[in-house]
Amino acid sequence: MKYFVTFIWALLISQVTFYIGASLNHTQYNPVHAFILAIFATISVAIIVAILPPVAKDNSEKH
Repeated sequence: MKYFVTFIWALLISQVTFYIGASLNHTQYNPVHAFILAIFATISVAIIVAILPPVAKDNSEKH
């Protein structure tokens, strides 16, 4: 589920970024390129999460 949510956010952010970039450059907006970028971003996040060691939780109470 976390990878699905990551993909949705990557898709939204890449679509907005490509739309604004195309508008600023006065070029044609191509949503396929943004979709491909979202796929690569999701795969990159999955690889980074798999490589990094898990974070240990601190269970001590602070008073």
